[in-house]
Amino acid sequence: FELDEELRLLQASSLRLARERFAAKAALWDRMAEPPLENLKPLAEAGLAGITIDPEYGGSGASILHAVVALEQIARVCPVTSAFILANCTATELIQQFGTEAQKARYLPPLAAGETVGCWAMTEPGAGSDAGEMRTRAVPDGEHWVIDGSKCFITRAGIAGFFVTFARVGAEPGSRSIAAFIVEKGDPGLRLGRPD
Repeated sequence: FELDEELRLLQASSLRLARERFAAKAALWDRMAEPPLENLKPLAEAGLAGITIDPEYGGSGASILHAVVALEQIARVCPVTSAFILANCTATELIQQFGTEAQKARYLPPLAAGETVGCWAMTEPGAGSDAGEMRTRAVPDGEHWVIDGSKCFITRAGIAGFFVTFARVGAEPGSRSIAAFIVEKGDPGLRLGRPD
């Protein structure tokens, strides 16, 4: 497998961005155990914060392979900054593929613009990432759903603007009755635990 010319250019430009914009503080972020939120804007300006998001929503419309090539080069210099690319890919894929137009318009542009990050909330105490053992439940309540349960080890939970949250919506065993919900940081009842 070899990268084509487009991917080689992306590889070079991503490494250059990392060296010029992220290298000076990379060790500081690790030492302080703080997320490099100031690096979101340069990622967005380079088209990397929303690399897989459709251009209609401000993204670059590139493939997962493009995201991996960029992520790999930025990780050579500042791994925690590179993780923003991964976060935005994983948090938005369900919205981009299965969300309503209103959801896409609400959540994707801020990610592509480097204004926020999303996260993926599946792992639970006692269930790990096995969706079949999930205990979190969601029940309809008028026009909304009430989600009851706990998640753990949710990467970027402390800084995310929203959570793609998985919950059981029926009694069918296994993963067949699991659905995804968008939970916003300020939603009533959402409580974040201590950072790990």
